[in-house]
Amino acid sequence: MKNVEKYERGYYMPPVKCMKWAEKEYVDHAPAWCSVDLRDGNQALIIPMSLEEKLEFFTKLVEIGFKEIEIGFPAASETEYEFCRTLIEKNMIPDDVTIHVLTQAREHIIRKTFAALEGAPQAVVHLYNSTSVAQREQVFKKSKEEIKQLAVDGAKLLIAADCTAYAYANMHQEFMKGKITIIGCPKLDDVDYSEKLTQIISNNNIQSVTIVRMEVPCCGGLEMAAKKALQNSGKFIPWQVVTISIDGKIME
Repeated sequence: MKNVEKYERGYYMPPVKCMKWAEKEYVDHAPAWCSVDLRDGNQALIIPMSLEEKLEFFTKLVEIGFKEIEIGFPAASETEYEFCRTLIEKNMIPDDVTIHVLTQAREHIIRKTFAALEGAPQAVVHLYNSTSVAQREQVFKKSKEEIKQLAVDGAKLLIAADCTAYAYANMHQEFMKGKITIIGCPKLDDVDYSEKLTQIISNNNIQSVTIVRMEVPCCGGLEMAAKKALQNSGKFIPWQVVTISIDGKIME
């Protein structure tokens, strides 16, 4: 490889060693698996799956044992919409299974998505903004700042260390549900998040801030950055810090 000197080390060890996770002899509880085959797998096909094929695929995923299944983008097409409605109306979703759907942060698409979910026992809605230049200029017809405003206006903000979702099985249900989520890792990114977080909090109508971190020392940087941002914003916003232990439990 030429010009190797221009590349810098991309990882940094924590200031205090914490290897308890590596000392475990076995995994003591199963991770939370979410199948995305019905969306990502379908997008990879030249000829997308029909309604009947989607229903058969969903049944197989349930049979395999998945408890969280991303079923697609209900507002994207009539087939996607009917697939969601059929699962609900024919009671094909077991009580212990949660379906996931996606929607852009555009009012008419959000409305159709929630119409598709009416009657579902439980669901996770992934709200996102397309940030590419083409999407921003041709679809949304908005500036970068206006796109950011779509995402965070009136939001409950979750600032989480990237490893928390792996350590805590109910991360989606207990913390991410109903919140705009920002993921970071001070150890790997080696940046000061406080400046960007200050901008986000200062320039938007944030209702509350929840910080979820691991008990390991390197997560302290994320907590400190969030607290600094709250202070620098000059706003009084309710906030809390939740710490997850290395064995996947909430610490009191």
